[in-house]
Parts: sequence; C-alpha cells; structure tokens
Amino acid sequence: LLPRRMMLRTATISLLAALSSLLSVAAAAHAPRPPTPSRIKLTQNFREAAALSAKLADPATPQQRKKVAVIGGGLSGLACAKYLSDAGHTPLVLEARDV
Repeated sequence: LLPRRMMLRTATISLLAALSSLLSVAAAAHAPRPPTPSRIKLTQNFREAAALSAKLADPATPQQRKKVAVIGGGLSGLACAKYLSDAGHTPLVLEARDV
C-alpha cells in the first residue's frame, strides 16, 4: 500500500491534469474565428448563395408558411434548414445521433 501522503500527491496530480485538459478544450472552443479570405466574394459559390439568400429574403405570408421536416443534421440538412428559415418556413431538423 502507498503511504497516505503519496496517495494524496497522486490524486492531486491527476486532478490538476484533468483540469488542465478541460481548460484547454474550453479555450479551443472559444478560439477566435479565422479571418474571411478577401476574395471570397468573387467565388461562384458565394455569388450563388448570396443570390438565393436575397431571393428568399422576402418572407412567406402566413398562409404560405409550412412546417418542414429535414432528415439529417449534416451540412446539407443544416443548409436546407437555414434557407427554409430564411424563406419564412419552420424547419425541424431530425438527427439519428445524440448531438
């Protein structure tokens, strides 16, 4: 058996290691967003997305609003939900995994 002092030292070291890893994860989660490339507005993808957003900026009237289920919370599903929301509809994103 380890002496009590040695057990406390080991427990303290493991606690400090756990706290250190938690703090590094929290710091990484709140890292500043990288700057947007200066030429991004010149890309075809950006122009198409901006045109679609502008087209959908005119929200639907209450009679036209629909509740839409989007199956899958991946990139495409979330983009679809964003455009539906921009158009004035109510998207419901369904994902199989607990996220």
